[in-house]
Amino acid sequence: PGGGSIATAAFAQMRSPRLHPTRVELQYDDGTCDQFDLEEEAGIQSHRLDGPETTTVRVILLDAAPPTDAALSENRIGIGEMRLYEAR
Repeated sequence: PGGGSIATAAFAQMRSPRLHPTRVELQYDDGTCDQFDLEEEAGIQSHRLDGPETTTVRVILLDAAPPTDAALSENRIGIGEMRLYEAR
């Protein structure tokens, strides 16, 4: 079935020297996509999606905030964990 939800786990231990994503796009097999903003705080975040039934999801990080300590910046970005759940 189409639609579902996504939970992303933030990564406080990686935030100091790294950029952290603030806006994400998910692209599905049929070319449609969902975009959403990530919260500034570390922790699990849930976002409801309207995407179609799909076998492939491409994750694109659209925007990022600077690290908390710019002097230690590694100029890297990442997501610690991502889970996709089927709608019930």
